[in-house]
Amino acid sequence: MKKRNMKKRITIQEADILLEKYYEGNTSTAEEKQLKDFLAQGRLPRRFDADKAILGYFAGKKQKPESVIIPFLRWASVAAILSGIILISKYIATDGSTSYAYINGQKYTNIQVVKEQALTSLDVVSSSPDEVAEIAKNLK
Repeated sequence: MKKRNMKKRITIQEADILLEKYYEGNTSTAEEKQLKDFLAQGRLPRRFDADKAILGYFAGKKQKPESVIIPFLRWASVAAILSGIILISKYIATDGSTSYAYINGQKYTNIQVVKEQALTSLDVVSSSPDEVAEIAKNLK
């Protein structure tokens, strides 16, 4: 004959004894489980309402803890989209003339003028091989 694992329901008198033990801090885990099962059943006398409230046996379901990651991901995606929109609008708003140079305090955007001035400046700055040899002799 198989042994059935049947839950024994406690009586109101047994519940009173267990509640007293519980408030004194003397109940075992098994006794607390019996008390939970007792308080979870319907049609109990109203005098057990306070015990239900204290022990957390409300009629509703347990609430799931809120996840912190999902709201963060939502805000991160919104920030990424807004950043993309700003960058694209700045790129579209530019007139395409990104090459420029200031020569004698005046801004030049013509690429040919900028190249000619750069080459002229390099010619003025560069030294001939003879100048380098003379400077090296003077340093000795």
